Amino acid sequence: MADEDDKSKRRSELAVQAVVAMGLSAMTQLAGPEAALFVAPLAASASPMTSHALNSALDKARRRRSIQAESALAQAASELHMDELELVERLSSDPARITLLATALEGASKSVWQDKISVFAQVIKNGLLYDDDAKIDMEIAFGQIFADIELPHIKILMFLQDDPETPGNLRIARTAELPVEGVACNYFLSTLVRHGLLREITASEIGEWGNARHVIARAGLSGGNPAHKKAWMITPLGRACLARVTNDYGPT
Repeated sequence: MADEDDKSKRRSELAVQAVVAMGLSAMTQLAGPEAALFVAPLAASASPMTSHALNSALDKARRRRSIQAESALAQAASELHMDELELVERLSSDPARITLLATALEGASKSVWQDKISVFAQVIKNGLLYDDDAKIDMEIAFGQIFADIELPHIKILMFLQDDPETPGNLRIARTAELPVEGVACNYFLSTLVRHGLLREITASEIGEWGNARHVIARAGLSGGNPAHKKAWMITPLGRACLARVTNDYGPT
């Protein structure tokens, strides 16, 4: 059993190395080039003990990223009932699928929130299952989006999910009501908006949709000049991303 586990681990490592060898992604520097630029000069001027500690930390970061990439690939291969190397070879037959694979492995390697690794495994799996170019392009987009968001972003999207008590199932909230506090909140919001997962709206815009007075009141936008008050609403793409995290999703 141990021999089989070792063989499986080695196949996974070789598959990741095969993608790295393609030179298509920043994943070729699993610890990140920025880390090397930071550590090298610092280590050179530090004491032997400090230098060893810095290099050890960099090695651990590199290994952690490699393990996470291997895990995403192994999970996808397992769900497809095939060997990791076979999966890489089949995806490598098409330029778009190679990009998809490299994007997913890079995203998995850099994930802070471990649950995202399964999301990247799903992207890899779909890359093989889909025959439609548009769907493959969408999987690449999902890989790029999830590479850029972590748990705080997901918490905001979950908070803004559909609200059955409002017209059109709208859920609207001011920045101060979101489940992420502090100055970092604007950073998280800008990332979500940039990827099209969230959009900013005004109270006057809500009013244009019809009878939504209580929606405005519940969002705390009533009173004063509504044209200058804004709130946030999740987009269809944001809901699609949440579906991947909650597993309420499957290839179509």
